[in-house]
Amino acid sequence: MSEGEKMDIQKVKDARNKGVVAFSRYCQEKKKYRDYLFCFFEGEDAKYYFPRIEKYSGYEYTKK
Repeated sequence: MSEGEKMDIQKVKDARNKGVVAFSRYCQEKKKYRDYLFCFFEGEDAKYYFPRIEKYSGYEYTKK
């Protein structure tokens, strides 16, 4: 394996926090959580979607 092909451990660790990883995990485990609401969006979309999610679901979002 050449120097350019070696895995950067920090990049691998950081990838665990990417949206695609969260969505993949959801797809694998969604049967366990049939009564839950899951919403996936990115970037500035939260400004648009959160008020609507709160309005129609009764769920109030609190940023942690």
